Amino acid sequence: MKEVLPICLGGVDGFIRITKGVIMELDKVLNQREEAYGSFECVARVSQELKGVMYESLVSDKEPEEYEALEMILHKIARIICSKYVLLDEYRDIAGYAMLVLNSLENQGLDNNFK
Repeated sequence: MKEVLPICLGGVDGFIRITKGVIMELDKVLNQREEAYGSFECVARVSQELKGVMYESLVSDKEPEEYEALEMILHKIARIICSKYVLLDEYRDIAGYAMLVLNSLENQGLDNNFK
């Protein structure tokens, strides 16, 4: 019988059942992510510093989609900074978030308002 570790996150009886195999697989994934993107601590520190600069520098309110896209883009930039590899997918993701927010704002009928 597999050992089940109770982790209180909800579920039918208040617990989600997580086996040692799941934890081992999770450790494997986390190690792969750290190898690819750098340490969690580095990404977190750089990401939060970039977001801090963004929020300190804002001169007007933005749409929720803009905040989300900007935060995700800054997170991707933090991964690029902390990684020892070239991460083409991170650049693709940055372009994708920029396109998502552009489409959303255009669908709302918004346009450049500096005219």
